[in-house]
Amino acid sequence: MRNHHAGVASAAHSTVSGQGVLRAELRQPARFTVHVFDESGGRCTTSGAPIVLAVRGPGCVSRTLVDAGDGIFHGAWVPTVAGQYTVAVTIHGELVGGTACVVQAEAPRADATRSAVDGDGLHRAVAGELASFQVWFVDEHGAPTAAEQLALALTPQGGLAQPDSTAQLTAQPTAQLIHCGAAEGAGGGRTASFSVLQAGDYTLAVQLREGGGALPGSPFALRVLAAAPYAPACELTCAELPVEAGRVGEAEVRPPHPAEALSLACTAGERLRLRLRVCDRWGNPCGATEAQQ
Repeated sequence: MRNHHAGVASAAHSTVSGQGVLRAELRQPARFTVHVFDESGGRCTTSGAPIVLAVRGPGCVSRTLVDAGDGIFHGAWVPTVAGQYTVAVTIHGELVGGTACVVQAEAPRADATRSAVDGDGLHRAVAGELASFQVWFVDEHGAPTAAEQLALALTPQGGLAQPDSTAQLTAQPTAQLIHCGAAEGAGGGRTASFSVLQAGDYTLAVQLREGGGALPGSPFALRVLAAAPYAPACELTCAELPVEAGRVGEAEVRPPHPAEALSLACTAGERLRLRLRVCDRWGNPCGATEAQQ
């Protein structure tokens, strides 16, 4: 059915709809549509209705309003600063729909499939020391976006996942994995750091905490090496000889304090066979040295 001859455009009878008056993302057009009707409810099919778009908020915005010539206007606005905005469409100075729209503009969320990670810390670490890698957070449009929390999952190769083996970018310690946080990195990325206490081979999964999307390349093969030897954690054993305490055979003779000397009961000229178990401060073996004296 053909529309009747249009009368004067009426703000009270016209409508505005679309995602652009409900939500917005930074640096992306927030689009909406205005349908213009006259006072009798008929569509205004002629162009030139006195319609105005105004957007106010915490930052400057660009805005457009295009007359399609059939009583429909296509509008868009682009926020550059996050925050709350009011979007007002008026005809003859009166608000369409009777009120302005309140819209929250937010930074786009990171897209796991477009974001990227890289760095030696994804493949090699030393027990108890910080291992780091770079993260570049990118939204679905390919533009850099704000950093988000990561979820790291550490699984021993050939075994079950350790309990409490996930952490986030908030310096939250766990039994197996201590995640220490993130800082500004090179090239617009972020530097994520974590620490593992137990040496071994693992798979390290890196995901966005919100949404759970795995970042490209995840999971990674991670080898955690023992740290430097730590004297209080080392053990010295003597085979086939008694010690002062009277124990015979393979006996642990670690002194109560690393500065104290050991006393062994032996015969002059008799050869001793000692085994030193060298460990780091976390109890990871650094290797064993056997010597005969």
